[in-house]
Parts: sequence; C-alpha cells; structure tokens
Amino acid sequence: MRRAVSLLAAASAAAMLLPSAAGAVTVGAPLGLGANVGESCQGLVIFGTPPGCTIFGVDSGGAWTSQTPPGNWTITTARVRTGPAVGPMVFTVLRVLRSQAGSPPSGAICCTAPVESQVFTPAPNTVNEVPVNLPVTNTVEDIEGEPVEVIDYLGISMLDLSSSLPLHRATSSGDPAVSSGLSYFIPQIRGGQQALQAGGLTELVPLVNGEYQPAPATPTAPGAAPPTTAVPPPTTIDPPPPFGLLPGGRLLPGGARARLGVNAPGAGLLRAFSPLAGRARASSVHAPGESRARRRGKRKGKRRKPRLLIPARRRIKQAGKAYITVKLTKAGKHRLGKRGKLRLPLRFVFKSDDGGVTRRNRHLTFRR
Repeated sequence: MRRAVSLLAAASAAAMLLPSAAGAVTVGAPLGLGANVGESCQGLVIFGTPPGCTIFGVDSGGAWTSQTPPGNWTITTARVRTGPAVGPMVFTVLRVLRSQAGSPPSGAICCTAPVESQVFTPAPNTVNEVPVNLPVTNTVEDIEGEPVEVIDYLGISMLDLSSSLPLHRATSSGDPAVSSGLSYFIPQIRGGQQALQAGGLTELVPLVNGEYQPAPATPTAPGAAPPTTAVPPPTTIDPPPPFGLLPGGRLLPGGARARLGVNAPGAGLLRAFSPLAGRARASSVHAPGESRARRRGKRKGKRRKPRLLIPARRRIKQAGKAYITVKLTKAGKHRLGKRGKLRLPLRFVFKSDDGGVTRRNRHLTFRR
C-alpha cells in the first residue's frame, strides 16, 4: 500500500451527484474502474493480523465523494465492485462531527457508525447491488449552544480476511485514482460503535456508491431493506456499551483546557488522565580518562518524565450525559507554547456506585 496521509475533510467541497429517478442521486465512486488490489485488510497493517477493516473515500479534485449531500436522505441501494476474493461484508454509515465555533473552526472528530446494512456476501469480480435502508444526514445541529456539523459518509466493512479489498489503485499519471484516497479503520467499526480513524492512503478509489433518496416524512426503521430472495435477512446489531464517550470535545479559551463528554450509565466516579508515563535517565558529565567503574558510581538515578496533564475527576449523580474538564500542567503548557499544538492520549475510568469499572481511551489535541 502507499504512504499514509490524513484524508478526512468534514464539510468538504461539492459532491459528485449523479441524477437518478424522481429526485434520487447517486453518491460515491465511479464503478467503471477495475478492482486491481488483491490484498485483504491485512495489507493495511504492518504488524499483527486484523479481524477485518472499514474503508471510505473522497476525491480531492471534487470528481466524487462518499459524503452525504446537504439535508436528510435514505440510501435505498448500495453498490460495491468486488475483486477476485469475497467474504462477508456490510455497508457502514460513518458519522463525522466538526464544531463551527471559533475562527477557524476546529478539526473534524471521526467517527461513529450510527447504522449499518445487513451482512451479505457478494459475487466476485462484478458490481453488486444490495437493497438497504440507511438514513443519512448532512446538517448543522445545536449541541448545548454550540453549532456542530453532523455529516455522514458511506463506507464498507470487510468482516474477515477472506475478501480482497474493493479498491482501484492508480496505474498511471492519468488514472482517475491519482487524486483519490481512502480512510480506514482497523478493526472494522460496526453499527453503534465509535472508533478513531487508523489512517489514510492516497491514489486509491474505494469502489462503493449508493442511491440516495430524499428522506420520507415518516422514516422507517433503519438497517436493511425488506429481504428478498437475493438478500439475506438483516442481522441484529449489538447495542453500544452502557458507558461511552461523546464525539468531539471543546477547547476552552487559551487552548490549555478542554471540556469532554461521556454517556454515564448511572451514578459513579469519573476520572480522566493521560496514561503517558516513563522514565528518562539524567545525564552526567565525566572527566576525560575517568574509569568505567567510577562513571557507574557517579551516574544519577532515573527521573520521571514531566506529567503533561493534570488528572481530573468528577462525581456523577445520575445516568445520562456528563462533562469533565481536563487541563495541562505547567510542563504541558510550556510544551504547547513551543509547538503550537500538543496531542495526548486520554484514558477515562468510570467506577459506578455498584462497583463496576469501565475504561475508554481516546486522543485529544490541544492548540495554542
């Protein structure tokens, strides 16, 4: 595979909307290209064996995108052009959030999977059409007084390693894939789950598109379309875990503090901290010609690296949304001032009053 880059751009430029029947549009990549990548999800990683992966893409030149057009829509037909090997797959809707507050607006927060299709196994080396019922949106919502873009993308998930990835790789400078790329998740992200994007690759077209119909006034239950003889019945999607992180996060004035949200299952104690830890050996100066034994005796002990984030805690009294504020230490502020931005891993630990403990991880970027 080619080098990894960041490809995600919520609220990107105009999508390629192909007119269809009665107000419908086709959104996604052109499927006239051949699936010429014979690798499975294994080709996206260097070490380890992934259980599967999820991919979606955009074209930086604006020729096509998997981004939902503005408004509310329902995907009624989804398509994928397969390669020589196939296995179980699902079409996955990926939701990206971006706050419009501030100037310039903050970066995109990716991703959750609000809904997915039924599991299906397509035919190899051809375009497969699957009836689906996937509600999608591209809108701005008011979340606690903050305008937030909510934008859905159409992707596809390989559920094991038996499928070659439905991708077209650029073969020449004039190939349409030169300006295209994909984002990917390892392992696959399933309906109701949240995950961080694992990476991106250039000059690759994810061979997926869909038929978008304007959303009806009274939407039907999301997921699979009514089963036919060609499509297996929908599978049951496991509900999300009782404790979860809310997408996004809000940097407070100054850039050294952030407000983050969780969904709490009940009363308990919430802690947030950075798991960064380690030791660094202090340097010592040795005289010329000094013996090795004397140098060992003069060596200082190891010292801890400075803590960059002050641990935070909050008592939650009831189930529902709750927020916690984290802030940088003096050392963290100093590093932020030198670099302009500072990306830290965060760990959330929720201990409910009944004794249960849940942990979640994410990353947060502070900006000066």
